[in-house]
Amino acid sequence: MSPRLLPLVLVAALAACTDAPTATLDDPRAVTTPAPEVAPAPEDEPAAPAPPSVDACDDERRATLVAAVDGQLAAIAAQDWSTALTYATDGFRAGIDVGRFEQIITEGFPVVADNRARDIGRCRTRGDEATLEVTVEDRDGTQQLLLYLFERGPDGWGIGGAAPATPGRPAPEEPGFTV
Repeated sequence: MSPRLLPLVLVAALAACTDAPTATLDDPRAVTTPAPEVAPAPEDEPAAPAPPSVDACDDERRATLVAAVDGQLAAIAAQDWSTALTYATDGFRAGIDVGRFEQIITEGFPVVADNRARDIGRCRTRGDEATLEVTVEDRDGTQQLLLYLFERGPDGWGIGGAAPATPGRPAPEEPGFTV
């Protein structure tokens, strides 16, 4: 198993076996356990701003994110790994080379490596982050549900990661790979 995939497997295993805080498909960075109580700020200090709310994507954002997934899946199907990697965020591309990216996909995500169709599910957004549920199907009809994580950077939206997901089940908080 790839060293980069091991943390994801451990997170998934722990989420299934413990009451540890986990993320959800609606908000992959939120935890399911309550936060410890914090003393209120003194009245003379302004309160910290509330984090942006998680909302359904508007049509324009959804179309932009779907186009990124479709572009990356088409490049992977054509085995054009350099082009497929261009759909990732700048930060992700800085930490991986094309050969390693290909290896992660072909070894860890064979359905994606042999993709022939996709179906788009829910899209959620929060500030400069978004998630998109995508079911990918290979030529044999095998399907895999993935939760794509997006980040908006100076050049627009990029794929920051993706993780296998199960409808209604917790998803890993911060995957360290992309598809």
